[in-house]
Amino acid sequence: MAQSRMTTREHLHSVLGQSTAPSGEVLHLLQDWWLSHGTTFKTKMSPAKAPRIENLVWQSPVLEFTITRHPGWNRIQRWSYDFTANRATLVREQGEIRNGRYSADDVDNDAAVIVEALLHGQAHPCVRRADGLVTVALSKLAVTHAVPYQLPVRTAKGRQERLKGRVAELVQAHPKYHRIPLVESWSTLVYREPSQAESEKATHPTRSKG
Repeated sequence: MAQSRMTTREHLHSVLGQSTAPSGEVLHLLQDWWLSHGTTFKTKMSPAKAPRIENLVWQSPVLEFTITRHPGWNRIQRWSYDFTANRATLVREQGEIRNGRYSADDVDNDAAVIVEALLHGQAHPCVRRADGLVTVALSKLAVTHAVPYQLPVRTAKGRQERLKGRVAELVQAHPKYHRIPLVESWSTLVYREPSQAESEKATHPTRSKG
């Protein structure tokens, strides 16, 4: 097996020495080499992504290359791989997800609009009324809905969690809406729809007799 690995390395080095164009042969050899040697990468980079490698620079025994991690994203990584040490190092990363940041102000603004719709019976993609319950689905906004190659699930969940917390804070100031945590999921809030009497009481509280 050791002899086979050495032969593969010599062949791969020979191919790289002739041309660093990201040909199918080069990328296949790199993928095969990393898989057979158990090469580990950070940031969920893996040998399976070798076909997307480009901009190779070969200075034996170190190979540098660029890879666009997810087609459709502006996320580009530059890696360095040392054949002798079998070590992959992330040199730099640039770009960010096309959806951009979801700031605290954005969260506050979205939460305020959702709560306004909830309190006043307005239509909103996040608010659904059925069977005496009001469900707030935090994943229904474009900025909180996970989409392959645009918004990762982990990022979407983080945004939903922040929005959920802010909406819950705002609704808490209106006691006529009673939260029902037992029927919620991590991406929803559920409230019991107040009765007409409760709504009227909240709107016109009884004055204490002096």
